[in-house]
Amino acid sequence: IGTRDPMRQLAPLVAFLRELGADPASEACIGFYAWPDALGVIEPTARFLMDSCGYPTEDLRQNVSLLGYSFEARIYPRSMYVKKLNAPRPMLKALAAVDDQQFCHIVGASLDEYYAFMFELRKALRQKTLKRK
Repeated sequence: IGTRDPMRQLAPLVAFLRELGADPASEACIGFYAWPDALGVIEPTARFLMDSCGYPTEDLRQNVSLLGYSFEARIYPRSMYVKKLNAPRPMLKALAAVDDQQFCHIVGASLDEYYAFMFELRKALRQKTLKRK
C-alpha cells in the first residue's frame, strides 16, 4: 500500500468497513486499499444502497466486495430501473456483478427496454449536470 499518511488515508476506510461489520483485512476488502480514494467511492455507494434502496447492512457486509463496482455505470442505473419497474428488490449481486442480460432476466425485463432506460437516464443526468454549470 503506497500512502504517505496511513492514518489520514486508510483509517477512515478501515473505520467505515468496521461500521458495516466487514473485516477490513478480508480478501473481499483488500482491493479497496489500492484505490486513491476508496472511501469516497464505497461509502456513498453503501449509503445509497441502504438509504435509497433499502438493503440491510447485513447484505452489504456479506457482499462488501460488490461496493467496488461502478456506481454510475451499474448500481445507480440498475437500482433506478428496478424502481421504475416496481419490481421486488433483487439480490445485491444483481445490481453489480452480473451482466446486463442476466440482470434483465432477474428483474423480468427485456435488454432493449433496459438499454433504452439507461440511455434516457444518462441523458437526463447529463442535462442536469450542464444546468449546474
